Amino acid sequence: MKTIAISGSPRENVGKRDAKELRYEGKVPAVLYGGKEQQHLAVVIADLRDVIYTPEVNFVEIEVNGAKTKAIVKDTQFHPLTDVLMHIDFLQLFDEKEIVMEIPVKLTGTSPGVKMGGKLIQKLRKLRVKALPANMPQNVEVSLDPLFPITHFPLSISIFR
Repeated sequence: MKTIAISGSPRENVGKRDAKELRYEGKVPAVLYGGKEQQHLAVVIADLRDVIYTPEVNFVEIEVNGAKTKAIVKDTQFHPLTDVLMHIDFLQLFDEKEIVMEIPVKLTGTSPGVKMGGKLIQKLRKLRVKALPANMPQNVEVSLDPLFPITHFPLSISIFR
């Protein structure tokens, strides 16, 4: 799976006023948890653009004071009116521990119904997958080519007056 590297700085003070100052400076308050203890940090909002605003799922390599940690984005909070990123949570990854992620479903090929003039409606866009980080797929591909075409309708409807 693709890994995106970002850097962060540790936060000494945790609170509403300090978080507001960070946002004014163009940073986002963040939490890295899942290890022995949680770590509060600040990340530049421009570094998170490739992580948040994409339909793909990526691993994140966070560098704080020279120490690199592999993680995934677990939760994000946006401002209700302006849609500005307010807070982000990262879950630390370990090679021997399984994780649960929502992986996008990618449709390949053309369905026979679309070839006959129909419309394809994709109800399920993400699948929940549980795997080790090394075995986590980038996406789940579903081929539409083996579907069989509907050439006739088994029901006949008669209207009597």
